[in-house]
Amino acid sequence: MKNRMQLTKAYINSIELKDNKQQEVIDLTEPTLRLIKYPTKLTFIARVFWKTKRYYQTLGSYPYISIPKARQLAAQFKCDVQTGEYNPKAQMSVKDFVHKYYKPHAINVAQNKTALECIQRLETHVFPVLGDISIGHVGRLDVTNFLNKRAEVVKNSTVNRDHSLLSGVFSLAVELNFISESKSPVKGIKKRKENNTNLKKLPTKEQVKALIELCNDNIGSHAIYDLLLLLIYTGMRVGEALSLRVSDIENDAKLIWLEENKSDRPVGLPANSQAQVILKRLIKNTHNDYLFPSPVLDNAPIIAPHRMRYKVMKLLDLKEFGFHYCRAIFCTAVAKKNAHMAQKLLNHSDIKTTNLYIYHDQTDLMQASEAVVELYNN
Repeated sequence: MKNRMQLTKAYINSIELKDNKQQEVIDLTEPTLRLIKYPTKLTFIARVFWKTKRYYQTLGSYPYISIPKARQLAAQFKCDVQTGEYNPKAQMSVKDFVHKYYKPHAINVAQNKTALECIQRLETHVFPVLGDISIGHVGRLDVTNFLNKRAEVVKNSTVNRDHSLLSGVFSLAVELNFISESKSPVKGIKKRKENNTNLKKLPTKEQVKALIELCNDNIGSHAIYDLLLLLIYTGMRVGEALSLRVSDIENDAKLIWLEENKSDRPVGLPANSQAQVILKRLIKNTHNDYLFPSPVLDNAPIIAPHRMRYKVMKLLDLKEFGFHYCRAIFCTAVAKKNAHMAQKLLNHSDIKTTNLYIYHDQTDLMQASEAVVELYNN
């Protein structure tokens, strides 16, 4: 006969296994809740007998789940069974759902390394907090607490990317009937305001010209010089440039096909005259299928050469400069003629995103201000 006791920390700590391999205790406060003591662990479970059927659910391990929390989960389980809302599929852990369903889905949709980066982010940041919880038991408070903790160590833009990632996971769970749409824990949580508009300090026109001259003078000595030139003249992200293959360059180097990009939609990017020169040179000099071939791997590109980037910064006395700054340099130049064309060339779905890449120095602002003088003084 199973023991019936008021579950407390003192009682749980006093349980001893004698000849039995395990011992089960029924909680007097919430009889649906059971505690099973094994030689190496303590597990909370919930059992319900309803309309001639038995229902069973593992709630988690003690002390990782507290006694009050276990009672709450057991009572909710009983309510779900009796109201017909119990869904056996919702008992799969977040970790198992991601590996079994979300990962194949993400790879099939994205078809590039972006999907693998998303899975890595889930494994690194989400799994330690939410991974062992049943996907149907993750609540809005769990997600909010997770995002708040992330906000303590990363920028709001990164928190919003984690937010979007969780939204994708639970949207798939809704689509596959693991949870109902009304119980999605991400629903109703607002994204954080990103205070990152135009915070970069771009190189001046003179510094950009010096950078281009430095790269042209050092062609062939290191891949970074062709890489920086290509980024400046095309506005590509560094990951997009490094993933380019010879087969992605068409029409005598006048067209670049970006199969792997952040927006996950292939796009044909026109190459201007300077970009064409760089592309033809890269195609001529590569020894594998990539335009920036790895010197040690047979058929792989180089990784982003950050050490050389720091060297370039030092040579030009740049206090701040990253590969992504080249995208802003390109966008700012194009947007002077037509902001909508800049949006198309950067493959942005919303021009608000493009606006974040447009920078104006004091000379530009002064020239714009002079328009008032010209209008009313002449």
